[in-house]
Amino acid sequence: MLRRNAARADDKDRTTLLEENDSLYFNSDKHYTQGLRISDLRPDLAPDSVWQRPFAWLGNLAPIFSPNAAPSAPKRRYALFLGQSLFTPKNLQLKPPNPRDRPYAGWAYLGASLLQESGGRMLENLEIDLGVVGPLALGDPVQQTWHRIIGDARAKGWGYQLHDEPGTMISYERFWRRPLLGDGGRGVDVVPQIGATVGNVMTYGDVGGQLRIGKGLLADYGPVRVRPALSGTDYFDADKLDGDRGY
Repeated sequence: MLRRNAARADDKDRTTLLEENDSLYFNSDKHYTQGLRISDLRPDLAPDSVWQRPFAWLGNLAPIFSPNAAPSAPKRRYALFLGQSLFTPKNLQLKPPNPRDRPYAGWAYLGASLLQESGGRMLENLEIDLGVVGPLALGDPVQQTWHRIIGDARAKGWGYQLHDEPGTMISYERFWRRPLLGDGGRGVDVVPQIGATVGNVMTYGDVGGQLRIGKGLLADYGPVRVRPALSGTDYFDADKLDGDRGY
């Protein structure tokens, strides 16, 4: 994962480029085989920002985004992103592919996240993804081009991929930061997480957590990942770094 822009309090935004590919670790293509996500995290929202309105609307409909979740006013931000995920069966040389294996499919999407951080202790993330599954997601040309570049064999079954269909997912997650050792910024902490996603592309619930050891832990709640991986979010607060770097 690459985060661009120096970690300074006067950052205007923060761009993250995330690439996940099984060939980087296992030299193979199987099931979830590649994921790309590019996101832009915007600065803290001003009180009169138009982006405050969705937080207020949603807070009136459900027990989320409470403006009184901490002694001080919560920090609210939003992120915009685009991504593509590719899925293939285990054997790329079968034509037609094994009907009992995972089918060929691409999922390309645009999305937005609403993020509220309360008192350095809790983070809420509401995310919506809109996109397409099928040939319009360009899974076939992306994988074939990459295989040609690295000198790997072509996948022979993309002609049998899932057909074009619009896709939508809505996700809500809540994270809690609990220090175990140190001063909260450096040392050890644990970040429990609970969430759910509904949509016609993926529907699932998630419960889990992260155990972190390092410096600058107050800056985020863990690194962002491609769904459905248990993960952090795009949220990042450079003001909470102890110096210019964290790990």
